[in-house]
Amino acid sequence: MAGSPALKIVRHTKPSGDVMKGPRLASGGQSAAKPTVAANEPPPFTMTDAEIARELRLSAKTIGRMNDDRKLPQPVVVGARSLRWVRQTIVEWLAAGCPDRATFEANRKGGGS
Repeated sequence: MAGSPALKIVRHTKPSGDVMKGPRLASGGQSAAKPTVAANEPPPFTMTDAEIARELRLSAKTIGRMNDDRKLPQPVVVGARSLRWVRQTIVEWLAAGCPDRATFEANRKGGGS
């Protein structure tokens, strides 16, 4: 989709220059948090539960619960057990107001009536 919104990777930095990683501070001169995407690279095609959690400012455990409760779009299984979500699907799900999986899939197939 040409005009669809893109998710933005956000890094939180304290005034001291230390980078926040989750609820704890990753202290020291070097950042302990590794960047998800380099500045000159496009965002990845798929996202892990941890990447979705970071972008939505939720915990990975909450994302897992939401998936178990079918409140997230259908993930793609990569390999034997690795779950990934297509980034564009997550963007569309957010734009639709975060409906449950069944509603979201029905709206995508039926044109959102």
